[in-house]
Amino acid sequence: MNPFSLARVCHFELACRGLNSDPDLNVFRAFYKLNRSSSWYTFQVRKKNAYCYTWITSSLKDWKDCFFLVDDRCIPAEMSWRLKTSRLPDPLPEGFAFNKNFYAALIKEAGRVQKYPEHILVMGWISTIWDEPEWYPTLKWNGEAMGLKYALRLKSLDSTKLDVRATKTPKGDPPYLSVVQENLYQIREPTAPVNQGGSAGQGVRVQFHRYGR
Repeated sequence: MNPFSLARVCHFELACRGLNSDPDLNVFRAFYKLNRSSSWYTFQVRKKNAYCYTWITSSLKDWKDCFFLVDDRCIPAEMSWRLKTSRLPDPLPEGFAFNKNFYAALIKEAGRVQKYPEHILVMGWISTIWDEPEWYPTLKWNGEAMGLKYALRLKSLDSTKLDVRATKTPKGDPPYLSVVQENLYQIREPTAPVNQGGSAGQGVRVQFHRYGR
């Protein structure tokens, strides 16, 4: 997957969390279609008048420096491996069902696809790189509380007007990072089946947290 497509996936997950919802695969498929660009796979907008973002960065500087190798146990066992010669999926079938209200809400509340700081990824349950496992990140803009939905609309998440705070998890609730961890794909045990074929037997390249996992 090329880095811009990975940024779209990351933004979609964050946008869903910003609306207090889990990411919805069918809604994602309604927005995007799988395509091929040179030796990369990419997600392209399915309908030119239906975007869940208002702007996407045109440059991901130093993105090649963010590559590292992972064991294929990190990849879902049921994942279908695609080769360069693999046929692309057919268009969505007639009558394809998805949550149209959620689809419309993501368009209405569209934000920007850009580089996301680590605390934004933690807020969106994408990352666990956070120094306070029992506290959760909150945002303030000019002293006023700001939720993830509104933060995604900011022109820059590096603005000095944006203040990141650590807020104590309410008494009786599980530690914040444990909740995030449960949402993430769990790495399989070494004895579990691994290679599913294709060319990924020696590991797979994935992009580091700067643009999402």
